Amino acid sequence: MMETVDIFPWEDSFCTGIELIDTQHRKLVELLNLLASRMAFRSDDIEVGEIFDGLLEYASYHFASEEAIWAEHLAGEEMEAAHQETHSGFVEKIVALRQELNGGQIDHVAEEALGFLARWLASHILENDRYMAAVVLALGEGKNLAAAKQQASEKMNGDGRILINIILSIYGSLSANTLQLMREIAERKRREIELVQARMRAESANFARSKFLDNISHAFRTPLNAIMGMGQLLDDPGFSPEERQGFTGVIMDSSRELLALVDHLIGLAEADAGRMSLETRAFEAHSLLHTSYAQYADLLLQKGLQFESQIVSNAGRYAGDSQKLLQMLGNLLGNAIKFTAQGKIEMAVRELRQESGRALLEFSVSDTGVGIEAADQEWLFQAFSPHSLSSPRKNEHSGIGLAIVRSLAELMGGTVGLESQPGVGSRFWFTAWVEVVDLPRFQRSASLTSASALMQ
Repeated sequence: MMETVDIFPWEDSFCTGIELIDTQHRKLVELLNLLASRMAFRSDDIEVGEIFDGLLEYASYHFASEEAIWAEHLAGEEMEAAHQETHSGFVEKIVALRQELNGGQIDHVAEEALGFLARWLASHILENDRYMAAVVLALGEGKNLAAAKQQASEKMNGDGRILINIILSIYGSLSANTLQLMREIAERKRREIELVQARMRAESANFARSKFLDNISHAFRTPLNAIMGMGQLLDDPGFSPEERQGFTGVIMDSSRELLALVDHLIGLAEADAGRMSLETRAFEAHSLLHTSYAQYADLLLQKGLQFESQIVSNAGRYAGDSQKLLQMLGNLLGNAIKFTAQGKIEMAVRELRQESGRALLEFSVSDTGVGIEAADQEWLFQAFSPHSLSSPRKNEHSGIGLAIVRSLAELMGGTVGLESQPGVGSRFWFTAWVEVVDLPRFQRSASLTSASALMQ
């Protein structure tokens, strides 16, 4: 909530004795204080402009109401005409200040407007309006105009005049000093909020790193325990060759899991230190999908999962870091297989657009797996998330692979994202900028060529 400070505090001594006029004066003072607060706390120009417009609109309404009262009792009097001129001058000044505000000079307008409004309202309310109201009230008591003016003059002189002079002398400087004080208060509170937010971010980061280390230690212990356990069983001569082969398979699977975890940690460290670099080589879009499939074909077969690849016709030949693109696809495909018990997995690539000889490619992996709760999705690409995920994917390698995918995508000028529904499946995607090339001008990657041959 925006804080407010009364730059023009209302006093009962400001009352004229005519209820309608006093009620409207209070509203004008309220709008002035609101304007002062918005300017002091540096609201945007649009909001300040709207308050200016509201002040001008209400002032015009008040002037019409007030002038109707003076016209009823003081028609033709010099003071009535002078009063109308004062109102017109106020409107002209506010309109001019509003135009300056449109020019983006909010600080200059703030000081000039508040000084003018404070002095004008103090002078207008304390002198002109109170005097004319005193004349009108005296006429209502049955006095003639001359006697009413005399009574009003006596009321405005003496101790009352001293008070008026004191108030008028201080309001000009008071408005400027109050505005500066309000801005200093706002700046101090802004810095306090920034310090609190910085401390919270630091505490959150420390907690996240501690949780990350806990998760990593768990991720290491699981395959290590499997390797040690299977190794002990292999020492037992009572097992058949078939059983020993099964133990060996568990050891190999756990070893591969450990190696993948180490590779992820190395990649994450490189990303965190800003040491990742890109190597440009020629590739064909379909080759990346074929190679990724070949790397996981056995695992797909073991789980009985269907696999489909989709290559949009305009996705063709490019130059970029194909090895890192393969790493990113492998991370997404590996996760999809891990969290899909049945159904199918689909991998796709398409060209989104071309600009100045470069193309933006989108790679995606979709599955019919467990899905992810909406509350967990925003944290999946963060390695050091302080939040405990509620989905079945929680703590699996601590999201390191997805964090690497995000870092590499950003390095390639792209981004990452996902769409997921619990119990239905997920679609993970990333984009990357690559060069559009005539492939024969580059040496084709031997690994990609051989992988493509495997799929033929």
